[in-house]
Amino acid sequence: MSRNEAVDVCIIGAGASGLVAAKELSEAGLSVVILERGPWRQRSDFAPEDEISTKRRHFFWPTVEQEPRTWRLNAQSPTEFLSADVQVFSNAMCVGGGTVHYSGLSWRFHESDFRVKSTDGSVAGTSIEDWPISYEDMEPYYEKAEWTIGISGKGWSNPFDPPRRRDYPVPPVARNSAGAILENGCRALGLHPFPTPMAILSRPYDGRPGCVNKGFCSGYGCPVGAKSSALEALLPKALATGRCDIRPLVMAREISVDSGGRAAGVVYIDSAGTEQFQSARLILLAAGGVETPRLLLLSKSSRFPEGVGNSSGLVGKNLMLHAPGPIVIAIFPEAVDGHQGSPCTRVMQDFYKTDSRRGFIRGGFVHPRAHGGDPVDYALQPVHGARWGLKHKDSMRESWRHYLHSHCTGESLPVESNMVDLDPEVKDRFGLPVARITYTSHENDIRLGSFLAKRSREIFEAVKASKVIVPPSRLRKLHNHQMGTCRMGNSPGSSVVDKWCRSHDMPNLFIIDASVFVTSGGLNPALTIEANAFRVCDYIVSEARRGNLG
Repeated sequence: MSRNEAVDVCIIGAGASGLVAAKELSEAGLSVVILERGPWRQRSDFAPEDEISTKRRHFFWPTVEQEPRTWRLNAQSPTEFLSADVQVFSNAMCVGGGTVHYSGLSWRFHESDFRVKSTDGSVAGTSIEDWPISYEDMEPYYEKAEWTIGISGKGWSNPFDPPRRRDYPVPPVARNSAGAILENGCRALGLHPFPTPMAILSRPYDGRPGCVNKGFCSGYGCPVGAKSSALEALLPKALATGRCDIRPLVMAREISVDSGGRAAGVVYIDSAGTEQFQSARLILLAAGGVETPRLLLLSKSSRFPEGVGNSSGLVGKNLMLHAPGPIVIAIFPEAVDGHQGSPCTRVMQDFYKTDSRRGFIRGGFVHPRAHGGDPVDYALQPVHGARWGLKHKDSMRESWRHYLHSHCTGESLPVESNMVDLDPEVKDRFGLPVARITYTSHENDIRLGSFLAKRSREIFEAVKASKVIVPPSRLRKLHNHQMGTCRMGNSPGSSVVDKWCRSHDMPNLFIIDASVFVTSGGLNPALTIEANAFRVCDYIVSEARRGNLG
């Protein structure tokens, strides 16, 4: 095994949280190494409008042969391999992670999202707890994330928004046809649409250009750099310090532990297949809600027989994937060309808070769009009356420019038996046990998803869609919003990390991705991941200056 010169910080994962940490810690004077299992793409590598090469041929996502995962409904169900269709969008593997190809919706969680148990109480079959931090703790870091990364929006335009001290750094992205349809439909129903906060620049900011409104954003990299991905907004600043070294195409396989029970470094396999060891004073784990617990569970030793950081037995437990609402499809008599412009320009949150009359707790939001603008994806939707042949072709010609669909994002409740563990039989290409997903949506999630789908239908009908199709709710096997598998809390017996995301078991190990989420919120998690990483890095820098860096 080759050994690398010791550094202050080793970060595992170069996504939203990992690159926040790389920037913040290297700018604070610490030496940083980032290990990323995917490639390092550049703007010139991105091919917008090429759905086949980007999505269908796994440009951002590994194939199931490269990175297999397995799934089961519960512990009594048979285990199956996740299919390629499920794995698409579930597991970005590149420098920048999911922020490179995401739609860019950039929400602050609401005040109640941090205290669900106090606000709504317990629900049978769930493991709801309050976060050990509050919205007030997070607010300055939401602001820092918005201004550092570059978020377009209009502050105070959402009547249901939590308090903020400062507007967004740039105005909202231009409204497209999907935004106009949502706005008109909501107003007809007495609802409250507002401009979507987006990690897409509406005008030049911080040395990057504004959006050219070409479309094909969701699922694609931005060739002009207007998407405020971690790759664009954070990595260049980290590299400019001269104290940050990023190593793509390497696979972390173990967090090594010294004789005192502290993290000594990371064993990884480099791009040539050689096993390496990176020594570091501090380990930051930022590999996501599936791969983070997998690595902890892989890191077994005589001192940690159940995996590093797992004295509570909760590593991998309480997986949350957002409520499984159907994708509601609408066809309009006139062409709407929903693929043009930003993927989401108007939304509403009228159904975000709990209303006891609905028969479930919590809520979410809906937003019509044409997703990434994908004709192949639309061709596979159950709206054409035939899956192939002349009838299918005629349906595509007549309806592709006329369709929108509504994404329904709702809060999923934590359930301890929804989990990630190691498959006892299936190995990856490195000979390591793969992640096994065990997941059954709670009844509350199913009711919420159905409710949001009905609201989507009402909005489409209010603007005179010629056809609205509400397919059955999906069986959720995996999703790109993977949260909760290493939850934070004050008690070592009921959580994996403390409120600073520091392992209860190991003082120089931090987990900074969405694994630490206690509840999921009914919103895209990216901005909360980034804001929390900024918060944790402030603490790390403060501790380092006091000589307490592990």
